[in-house]
Amino acid sequence: MDLQAFFKSAVRLLHAAIPCDIVFGLVHDAVGGGCSSTVWDSNCSLLGKEYKPTSLGGNRHLSILAANPSARACGLREEHPRGEKAESFPFFVPSVQGVAMRHAIALFFWNETVDIVDLLLAPHRGSHWPDISPTEMATVQALYPHIETAFRRLSRLQNATTVRRGLEDVVSMLPLSTILLDWHLSPLYHNAAARRAAALWSGIDPQLKLLSRKLKVPRDLLNALEDMRLKRTAGSTFRERIVVHSSLPGFKARLSMRALRSPHPGRPSFVIHFESDDATQNGKLDTLTRLSPRERELALMVNEGKSNQEIADALGRQLSTVKSELYSVFKKLEIPSRARLMALLR
Repeated sequence: MDLQAFFKSAVRLLHAAIPCDIVFGLVHDAVGGGCSSTVWDSNCSLLGKEYKPTSLGGNRHLSILAANPSARACGLREEHPRGEKAESFPFFVPSVQGVAMRHAIALFFWNETVDIVDLLLAPHRGSHWPDISPTEMATVQALYPHIETAFRRLSRLQNATTVRRGLEDVVSMLPLSTILLDWHLSPLYHNAAARRAAALWSGIDPQLKLLSRKLKVPRDLLNALEDMRLKRTAGSTFRERIVVHSSLPGFKARLSMRALRSPHPGRPSFVIHFESDDATQNGKLDTLTRLSPRERELALMVNEGKSNQEIADALGRQLSTVKSELYSVFKKLEIPSRARLMALLR
């Protein structure tokens, strides 16, 4: 049901199939563009864990992958033909440095659509063990599809969890005009305000009865989301974009990615939030939902006419901190002054 439970099961299976000292695991983070690595001992205890927020690219730092891009299960003798200790591997975590690991197998689980390794599992043996035999290698290769099936099921579960949490975020923002889409840009949720806004964006009368239940996401917004998805796949950290309507002044769509906070094998979902600079009944709500809870508290106190010093005293913060947070509010709302903020919240 979660990544740690998956690792424990995979480690237990690999230890039963081929006796070894530790199993190294690495998961590519589809959201953060980095990787999380773990090391497990024969008792399925976690020895070490770290996260690197840097893109793995095509994982071509291993020469065996460069020589055989479709490798699934192979020994690491080819990577270190002179028999160096495993702690010299470029992906080894500090928690097991100094342990005399000598033999290893690597299982590579490739992304289903992109040329990148989603998951790596590597059983390691110390110098007191013999080298991996052909029979043991055949056993690992036979286990490979079963481990992959479990990992793909976990990925789908994590995707569903991402969508559910994204939906909870959307519900908390009602009645704003909001659309939630999955990684493949299929709408998962929208409200009535979003249907009207999407129709208006496309130049259709939002009062038509035909639109009462149907949603058609504007093509230019789908193109922008597709571009965001391609950048995410390429390892970019680009997560938000604002698209301004070509002919309706002040009408714009804020496109963003939503995902779980922790590294996981799932993919992010997308949110379209329509905004307008015109004074409407939802203008204040629209403004506040763009801010964090801490920023909303600050904005509401500004709207009450309190000075920076009064806000600092009331919240128990430094004056410089209040000024910095207020500047962040101005930048996020794209406004120049306190007066403009008070006008938005009026």
